[in-house]
Amino acid sequence: MTTRIEILGIGSPFHPDQAAMSLVEGMRRDGFSPGIEGVEFAFGTLDRPGWGLLEFLRETEWAILVDAMVSGRRPGSVSRLDIDTLPLSPRTLTSHEVGLLPVLAVGRSLGLLPRGLILYGIEIDPPPFPDPATPREPSLAVASSLRDAIQRDMASLLAPESGRERR
Repeated sequence: MTTRIEILGIGSPFHPDQAAMSLVEGMRRDGFSPGIEGVEFAFGTLDRPGWGLLEFLRETEWAILVDAMVSGRRPGSVSRLDIDTLPLSPRTLTSHEVGLLPVLAVGRSLGLLPRGLILYGIEIDPPPFPDPATPREPSLAVASSLRDAIQRDMASLLAPESGRERR
């Protein structure tokens, strides 16, 4: 039996917010593989999915989400984020232009998240963003850091005793 893991780059095709989408698309193009027997990756990008992300996630059992973030760390840093401890501010709880964190919080409370879920943040430059017509590809070092993080974290994603089960 093959375990399929969805790797999704989330963001916008504009500004530095395209970092995660570019990284995941590059992984697909390069044929990135988990290197684990019986496990395959499927790659996709979602352009500002909002609440639609829950519909996608409820149809999958294992997912790795990659999104751009601004936390004050060095641009290009890759962070593994724990959705159980991510802060939600009242400002993020809106039905308009809803971000990833509120969607995941609602999904968790409704039991709609995949059995296994890992979230990575790619640090980008804070606003004001440069001209949207000037695409900014993430560096090879950032791509390598993300790939290394995914390879390192595969065991915890697939291990049911790791406490990551969501259903």
